[in-house]
Amino acid sequence: MIKKLKRRLIFLFICVTMSIFTCVFGLLLDNSISSSQANGMIFFGREASYILFQLEESQTMERDLENLEDSSEFLFQLTDANGGLLYQSESLRQDPGPSAVLSEELKKTDVIDLDDSKVVQSGTFSFSVPAGESYYAVQARIKTNAYSFYTLDIFKKVPSYFEMLGEDAPFYLLIWFLVLAAVSLLAILLIGRAVSPAERAVKSQKEFIAAASHELKSPLAVILALSESIESDLSLPPETRRQARTIDSECIRMSKLIQDMLLLSSVDANSWKLKKSRVDIDTLLIHVFEKYEPLCRQKGQHFFFDMSDDIFPEIDADADRLEQILGILIDNASHYSPENSEVRLWAAMDAHHVVFSVIDNGPGIADEDKPFIYDRFFCADKSRTERDHFGLGLCIAKELAKMHGGTIRLSDTPGGGCTFAVVLPLNR
Repeated sequence: MIKKLKRRLIFLFICVTMSIFTCVFGLLLDNSISSSQANGMIFFGREASYILFQLEESQTMERDLENLEDSSEFLFQLTDANGGLLYQSESLRQDPGPSAVLSEELKKTDVIDLDDSKVVQSGTFSFSVPAGESYYAVQARIKTNAYSFYTLDIFKKVPSYFEMLGEDAPFYLLIWFLVLAAVSLLAILLIGRAVSPAERAVKSQKEFIAAASHELKSPLAVILALSESIESDLSLPPETRRQARTIDSECIRMSKLIQDMLLLSSVDANSWKLKKSRVDIDTLLIHVFEKYEPLCRQKGQHFFFDMSDDIFPEIDADADRLEQILGILIDNASHYSPENSEVRLWAAMDAHHVVFSVIDNGPGIADEDKPFIYDRFFCADKSRTERDHFGLGLCIAKELAKMHGGTIRLSDTPGGGCTFAVVLPLNR
């Protein structure tokens, strides 16, 4: 129980801490990418100014633009004073969208006038084309030394948010996993230190229960032997022999409790080993039915055994422990069922599991008690006037089913009562 709690606390600590870190890291990353995009527009304007400075004295502008395009990420469109196309990048010929959008944007601004300047540059534009791509763009009017006039449109494709994120994704993932490793180590150290007192206390308690159970076996055996001797002595008064029978029954009751506690102690210490063999399901269920049918009949109850039409294969299991699981469930069903009621043992299977169900029509289990029925020493009767059950049976049954790789499920029986289903793997 403590180990499970420890794992859950470590998992919770890691999840909460990494969730906070991921949110903060994501916000910082988003801010960084947004800043990079804003700075990219400013840097593009400066690059465009430098390109125009290089072209001021150009005598072969088309060839110079082609060389610039080969060595950079820029796209160009050059027209003469009459609007004739002199040069256009291949991408702009295939997709005229950026040129069209830039023309629309320029219509919203003042007309560029060269005056006495050799180069006049418009403001920097940022826009998206219908295809979904984004561009930076600027338009410039250039007057050469030969008094030739040109209009040059400069474009640069803007990397998308996810493209910018993907460029450094390995680095970001490395940081995230390094933080995860550090947080995991910190969680193990902190949670381990926090729960260590509880682990020591639980371990000490389990050791005490195991030791006490072992020590009680011998005196109980002596008391039981002496009580049986007194009970069989016909020379003693009837009252004395009746008291001896009471001592005998209480010793048997105590012995059963000790056996249950020893079994759970062995499970806690991982020292309990199953004696597995190939178990024939039909034979096992018939043996269980023959064992418990007379007990139910003595209580005026009807015990039925049903099986589906499936052909049950043999399973790899501990036959004695399977019988113990079913015996606990049948004993509980019989104990809490009224006279003339039915207790039913049902077996079925699917492709991967075999299911043993014990069905009764007793008072059932209240919804508020269902989460606790497998807890040790849990009794629905809070007054604990119940003397035949200690609250360990279902806990033992669940642990034994778990050791077989299975589980136990509880559901309400239609019309009242409980249905406990033991689900075990077939291990074919």
